[in-house]
Amino acid sequence: MKFFSKSTSGFYDSEIHSNNRSANVLEITDDQHAELMATQAIGKFIQADEGGFPVAVDPNPEPVEKIRERTPVEIRAQRAPMLDTLAGIAGRVVRKDDRVTADAADNASDALLDITTLPPFLAAETYDDMKAAILARYRKIVASAPD
Repeated sequence: MKFFSKSTSGFYDSEIHSNNRSANVLEITDDQHAELMATQAIGKFIQADEGGFPVAVDPNPEPVEKIRERTPVEIRAQRAPMLDTLAGIAGRVVRKDDRVTADAADNASDALLDITTLPPFLAAETYDDMKAAILARYRKIVASAPD
């Protein structure tokens, strides 16, 4: 038999925890236990409902302020190799006297440096919206590159 404890938010198995269970346990079926474990594996949390029975719930969404703090840092880390590559390209094409490609590399670098200050990014309320704003800007940068 399987049990769930509201006070510990833990599961107990009678074969393992014969006498070492929390006092407020409720019996659940093996199927219920398996279903809860499956939902936990995909990111849900298990907590007790009003009656003390376990239920799977979505995690609390991260506050937009926290997302706004961490996302620019992630984006800057992701763009660093792109900026390095563009600097290398610009250096090579300047030596070959190809001002068109050098200017395009400089423009792309400038656009990448400004990417976390653009209005669509700053107005985004979720991480997915922020990512979408950044991806849209990446697409625009790539589209402006010479053939």
